[in-house]
Amino acid sequence: MSTDSVPHKHYRYDDIVAAAEDLGEGWSRATIELNEGDIVESCLSTKWDFRAYGGPATIEYLLAPGGITVTIKDGSPGRHYRDGALA
Repeated sequence: MSTDSVPHKHYRYDDIVAAAEDLGEGWSRATIELNEGDIVESCLSTKWDFRAYGGPATIEYLLAPGGITVTIKDGSPGRHYRDGALA
């Protein structure tokens, strides 16, 4: 079955923050599980996001007062370049 006709989810930064669990002292953690074709903001670049290609992927975001740590926990998501990013 082709996944081209299945609507894909695009997780934005606000979705990541909303999914985060409070760890205390300003720290929180969000785990985003992507199905094939889903996209989530990388928080590492303004030009590209993570996209699940060839299967599911799990991305973990550790949000701290001084920044964000991003870890690929499962799968092999690729870069999805935003419109105009390569122009």
